[in-house]
This record gives sequence, C-alpha cells and structure tokens, in this order.
Amino acid sequence: GITTQPLCHLEDSMVITPFPKPTSPSPAYSYHGSCEHVLTTQCGLSSIFTINADHNPDNLELSRIGIRLNQSFIVVMIGDDIKFSVDNLGDPVIRGDNQSFMYGDSVQIETDSNERSNSLTIYLISLRISIILTRDLFNLTSTLIINATEYSRELGELCGLCGTLDGEL
Repeated sequence: GITTQPLCHLEDSMVITPFPKPTSPSPAYSYHGSCEHVLTTQCGLSSIFTINADHNPDNLELSRIGIRLNQSFIVVMIGDDIKFSVDNLGDPVIRGDNQSFMYGDSVQIETDSNERSNSLTIYLISLRISIILTRDLFNLTSTLIINATEYSRELGELCGLCGTLDGEL
C-alpha cells in the first residue's frame, strides 16, 4: 500500500529508494539482475498499468523503461541520450515549443534538454502517476523517479519493487 512517501528512485547502479520505506536503517537497496523488473503495477491479475525497467549487467546502467497503460505502450531507450516511442496511444497533440506531447486524455510526455542533462517526464494522467527520467550528459548516468503521491487508493494497492516490497512480483 501507499505510505506518506510514495516515491521510488532508481539510479544506474540499480540502487532503489522505494515506497513504502523498508524497515532497514537504510531506505535504499541494490539489485543486479539482467532481466526486466516490475517497478510498479496494481496488485492483482487485472492491472491496467505496469512500469518495467531493464538493467544492463555489463555496465550496471538502466537501459530501458517500459510502460503499459491498458493496451498502449511507451518504451524509453536510454543510451547517450533518451529516446521514446509510443504504440496505440493515438496521434500526439504537440503543444508550445514542441517539448510537450498530449496523447488523448491519458498521457502527457514532456522533454527538456540543456548542456548538462536530458530529461523526460511522462504523466499517466488518469492514475496521477509521474515518471521522471534524467540523463546526466557529463557522467552518462541516469536517474528514474516514479511519483505516485496523488495515486488514489480507490484504484488499488501498488506492488512491485516500488510497491509493497513483499517479493510478489
């Protein structure tokens, strides 16, 4: 379930600061797997969304984020920069300076680049969850933050590495 700190941070060494906070003195733990991991999903078999991450065991970096929302998909590839693709979200409406993309009333994607970093923010609007990926261009490291502060308990509890931490992935 959700506690007062529903945030999940991932960094390239795959150190995770999850919610709810584990009972150990340190609020973070590390893992080094070479497969896809479920970061956050609704508990149960009929989840309408799942957020996954791939870890590259060769260089200990985050290599790909996958987001499923109903039958739609967003895939974020992480290399020297950040690239994303979408499937079944419909045609995007591009706003402002071509840095904000709206996909219907379900997803908003914002990109931001400067000399130091690239960032990508994905809002799952109906779930009130944001996913923020930042790529440091000098150190070539990535940080991923999943923010479910406003996620409604009416939608069900969250499970996964950033959920109940009960090992039921």
